[in-house]
Amino acid sequence: MKYTLLLIGSLLSLLVAQAQPPAGDANPGDAYGAKFMVSEALNLNDVVKKLKGGSEFPDVQVAAKVVDVCPKKGCWLKLELANGETATVKMKDYGFFLPVAAIGKNVVINGAVNLKTVSVAE
Repeated sequence: MKYTLLLIGSLLSLLVAQAQPPAGDANPGDAYGAKFMVSEALNLNDVVKKLKGGSEFPDVQVAAKVVDVCPKKGCWLKLELANGETATVKMKDYGFFLPVAAIGKNVVINGAVNLKTVSVAE
């Protein structure tokens, strides 16, 4: 019985340790995910306007300010839009995570951008 409780306790502590966002200060120049060369990062507000107009962005670099990061794993982040709304970024296939220290920092993100309305519950 002691060994069973010890095993369960060990597994729970392992799960809690894995569910933490990466440590770090998110300093200028830090990179997360696949490396890429910053070429011409578009302002997120301009990209959103073009998306609403029917444009598509299968591969684009976007610059914006981070206003929130997933506190459990760092698996999503919210970027600031000019009208007080936010844009949510989810990491593809949980390929990497972002430290909570990125809140308030300006970032350049490389990837596909699409417009999708989600429910509050999601």
